[in-house]
Amino acid sequence: MDRASSTDRANTTDQENMSQGKLLAILGGILLLALLVLGTVIAFKASAKPVPKALEHFAAEACKGLPKMIDKETRLDSIKAGPGIRLSHFYTLIHREQGYANQANDEETLRKRLVENYQKSEKMKRFRESKIEMRHVYRDKNGKQLFEVVLTPQ
Repeated sequence: MDRASSTDRANTTDQENMSQGKLLAILGGILLLALLVLGTVIAFKASAKPVPKALEHFAAEACKGLPKMIDKETRLDSIKAGPGIRLSHFYTLIHREQGYANQANDEETLRKRLVENYQKSEKMKRFRESKIEMRHVYRDKNGKQLFEVVLTPQ
């Protein structure tokens, strides 16, 4: 009986050790997962480009009068700051739908005008000097994106 009892205790100890090993493995896995998530969050925050307060303020002030028709076809809906040193302008071509006949031609014409304006306009000088990227997003009357033009200071 003493030997059977001793064998039972050994089996019980082995089972407890296996259970503790499984528990430690599970806890280790959870800890590893938590560290990976934390590392990802930290890396994401480090890579996120902060938006300068002055740019945020400019965008907020500029949006006060919006939406606004800027010509018979185009409505400026909003201006947003960021990410980083960027201003995004969102327009609606109020009479157009995605895939309309002259879409490619309109995109090229607008791109040329925007580039020329950004590079040469006295009004855009402070944006160029501040190295602010300008993004212009055009949508159709249904809110679907038609195209975008991104202007980078050089």
